[in-house]
Amino acid sequence: MMPWRLRLRAVAVVLALVASTGVPGPLAALQAALPPVVPLRLDTVFHPDPALELTSIRSILLLPGGDLLLTDYGTAEVLHLDARGKRLDPLARAGSGPGEARAVSGLGWRGDTLWAADPALNRLSFYSRALRFLRSEVVSERCGPGGYTLLEDGRCLVFVNPPSLPGPLQPGAWPIVLRGRGDRPGVWVEETLATYRVERTQIKFNPRDGLSFYSQPFNDQPLVPRSPAGRYVAVVAREATPEPRTVTVTVRDLRTGATRRLAVPVQPRPLSARSVDSALAVLIGQPHGPPWLRDSLVAKLYRPRFKAPVQGAALEDDGTLWLRLAVADGDSVAVYHRYDPSGALRQRVAVPLRVSVRGVDAGRVIGTSLDADEVPVLVRYLVPAR
Repeated sequence: MMPWRLRLRAVAVVLALVASTGVPGPLAALQAALPPVVPLRLDTVFHPDPALELTSIRSILLLPGGDLLLTDYGTAEVLHLDARGKRLDPLARAGSGPGEARAVSGLGWRGDTLWAADPALNRLSFYSRALRFLRSEVVSERCGPGGYTLLEDGRCLVFVNPPSLPGPLQPGAWPIVLRGRGDRPGVWVEETLATYRVERTQIKFNPRDGLSFYSQPFNDQPLVPRSPAGRYVAVVAREATPEPRTVTVTVRDLRTGATRRLAVPVQPRPLSARSVDSALAVLIGQPHGPPWLRDSLVAKLYRPRFKAPVQGAALEDDGTLWLRLAVADGDSVAVYHRYDPSGALRQRVAVPLRVSVRGVDAGRVIGTSLDADEVPVLVRYLVPAR
């Protein structure tokens, strides 16, 4: 047993931590051990061809040689840019024929094959490493409804959504699953990764509102990032918290079956009335909508008093995990925690808040931002050496 003098000393340390930080000793110790925040180094600002008419980038995939594949809500093509931002021949042109695209929502690798998920065409298209079209598969034959994210082991990552039927949105827990083919057609084998509360993630309107489904602006649906090659999948809990605590993050290695769990210390970030008003204005589509529409929105809005503690997550192909923590109002930078494949906190890095990080790989960070003329641009940052 621990000698009584050592026990008293340990108690004194815990009490001192609580007194100095206002949080329990173990959590305070985690916070005190955090490494200092270092800024990412800006490497390149891309000004893509104005003819691209980028409006809002949906997804970006970093290619091994430094090229980029990206999809944008303003175009149906899958665009291909070189490492300097020069436009090359697209991976997929707009259309519904073989190798063409209409609304690609995700890109990734499975071995030496590149896949592109297109919900508008209900199919997965496959390309060689040289970016040549190979074949397409109907999504319902691969992984059933919603199976638009293909993983290394052949399963799909699926957010199971409630039926889109008229009537009120029924509250309840809905699963996020790994789904694969069963032993006969139309039979699926599922493994539940996490669940989410549908009333906290979706808004369903009445017919007179002129709207159907919208995402809740302050939803706490778990984040489920996957690595570009589909080997790693993480589940990041996001329930808003009124006090300092740790957030649980689970990372799965689908190749080995290994699972690691992280306890990430977070601070509460109050959700201001201004943030709520801004979200309502965006949903309505104009600063002052009809009173009945605003009332309908307010009645259906999930409004916690604090922000979700983790605002973004990404996985690299070596299992390195990035977590973007919630920022306080008035902050100018976002802080990312980088965790080693072993689960150890490697670094804390900062990027300007106006930059939205879209891809990470081998020390490169690709994001989107706006230039002085409010034109969308791509930016590349480099991670500083430790």
